[in-house]
Amino acid sequence: MKIILHAGMHKTGSSSIQRTLNAADLPNHAIPQTAAGNLSGVVSMLFDDEPEKGVMAVSNGLTKEELKRRGDIWKNRLVETLRCDKEYGVLSAEKISTLPQSGLIRLREFIEKFSPDIKVVAYVRKPVSFMQSAFQQRVKGGAGQSLFAGTIWPNYQKRFAGIDDIFGRENVTLKIFDPDHLRSRDVVIDFFSEIGVDLSPEVVIRTNESLSLEATALLYVQRRLGDGAVQNFLGAPAANNAFIEALQGIGTGKLMFSSEFIGPILEKNRADLEWMEARLGMPLEDAPETEGRLIGSEEDLLTVAEENYAALTDRLVETIRADGRSSRDRLVRNLNALRALCYASLDSSRN
Repeated sequence: MKIILHAGMHKTGSSSIQRTLNAADLPNHAIPQTAAGNLSGVVSMLFDDEPEKGVMAVSNGLTKEELKRRGDIWKNRLVETLRCDKEYGVLSAEKISTLPQSGLIRLREFIEKFSPDIKVVAYVRKPVSFMQSAFQQRVKGGAGQSLFAGTIWPNYQKRFAGIDDIFGRENVTLKIFDPDHLRSRDVVIDFFSEIGVDLSPEVVIRTNESLSLEATALLYVQRRLGDGAVQNFLGAPAANNAFIEALQGIGTGKLMFSSEFIGPILEKNRADLEWMEARLGMPLEDAPETEGRLIGSEEDLLTVAEENYAALTDRLVETIRADGRSSRDRLVRNLNALRALCYASLDSSRN
């Protein structure tokens, strides 16, 4: 069996690749089935140094014991998948690109029990477009830090140097996530060509998880100044997704960072960008946008959110009216909500 590891990177059409893998009829390919095709949580559970600190574990409030139980179940599923007599085995998980070297070694040693023929495929996103998408994902995931806290830089060398070292550079294929460099200008079709499948465009499952500028700004305010994302209980990710979906549809703008914001980040990470360009053998840098509504500070985001107060109110009313509970339950809910708002107003006036 030839085993292909799809290692992301994040924000390079991975969800579309994974959902298409899950649904496609591929008689020569062994593919572990998950709800969305993404094995990142499984990879974290089985191979990360501290899986209890992973997003899935924290958001769902899973203990080490529960992680161990789930990990054992998934290890058996992977063994069953990789022991079959099909020509290819395909594992897709963006988490592979952020595993520490120790985790990559554990992953390689696990797979080598079934086949020494391992190939890694990953798509590399240009820095500015990555940072804009990564910031959105960070906010969706529940981060409440300032826009300027931490880093949203892709950290190319940290992501890929270890993969080259552990799996052998000759076994690692990196491609620019750009239509001009992809087969049929489509990352899903391009990836399937890497696993020996000539995929018809009609069977590609498209996913679009991006938010508008306006929805991103509103979500940022809730994460930064409000109660933030719910977590630490089973089902918390689904609850967060329901809230995010309620904001989708508000606004049509695109989140774009200004050159004033992006410029210093690019210069600070110039060596990392040059490493990635040398690894790819071609330029990677993309220029910030110069036209449209550009975000250069936290205040810019807060202003966009405040401008969309009316749209948020409309969405709130729509959500209340769409509630399928009984009329009495909806009545009680609305009364409790009104009471909470009145109490909050009193507290505000006292302060």
